[in-house]
Amino acid sequence: MTAQLIYDEPWGSYTKSRSLGSSALQAWQMVGRAQWSADFLESEAYADEEGPDNGAGAKEGGDYLDARLTGNKPLTDFVIKPEGMRFSTKEGIAWRDANASKTIISAKQEREILAAEPMAREALGVLLALGGPISYQATLRGDVEGLTIQTRPDFVIDAPDMLVIGDLKYVGQIDKFARDWVGSRYEIQVAAGVHLARESGITKRIEFRFLLVESGTENPRCHCLRIPDSAVENAVRRLKERCADIREIRDSPLGFVDLVMFGDLDLPGWAEKRLEGSFDA
Repeated sequence: MTAQLIYDEPWGSYTKSRSLGSSALQAWQMVGRAQWSADFLESEAYADEEGPDNGAGAKEGGDYLDARLTGNKPLTDFVIKPEGMRFSTKEGIAWRDANASKTIISAKQEREILAAEPMAREALGVLLALGGPISYQATLRGDVEGLTIQTRPDFVIDAPDMLVIGDLKYVGQIDKFARDWVGSRYEIQVAAGVHLARESGITKRIEFRFLLVESGTENPRCHCLRIPDSAVENAVRRLKERCADIREIRDSPLGFVDLVMFGDLDLPGWAEKRLEGSFDA
């Protein structure tokens, strides 16, 4: 076996493993090679998380909903900002400083999350009805094309007839999720989760499901989407190609050194049309 499905791995152990996660893999070729190496191979701060956005961001809301549903994080790590409080006032500054170690959730966002929680809990309950144990602290880690990668879904259900890998997403627009999925870190999460589970020795059917909860509204929708087999297989193929590309660069004589590129300016179609048109003063 070239991979492991590790149950109940503490979050601190996951972040210290130095394996490449979905954010690192997605960033490949989005920045220069040297910068990518500095950010994800050399930096001690890399923890495979999206950057902080303390306040009313989707990440904070997703973490708060996850804590309420699964207990992955203690609710004491969060604090609700009082309605009408401003951080520009002395009172607001003092309150923010007193809660500096906690994730701040606005009162409005808490109302939205509390409105969404019953539907999300119902959807999770349907999956739990498949039977078998559930883990909210599972890690998948292993070798893909010479690279050690990892992923940590929000839950793994070891049902009798299948392994269900699930991830909770607090998204702005559910209808855009399918369009934005290809090329995103979510595509990489699916590929890594399913492929590493197979490589760990799981022989029964493996499904990946996203539990999507709509943010920014007190009348949210909740969709539980299964990733079709054909999409999974293409995502796994693309993951292997991505990992192979990183490995080839890593093992080349120059390694993660950026090269001077020569070529022609490649204008997008809209720019060509504008250039061919009249002068726009």
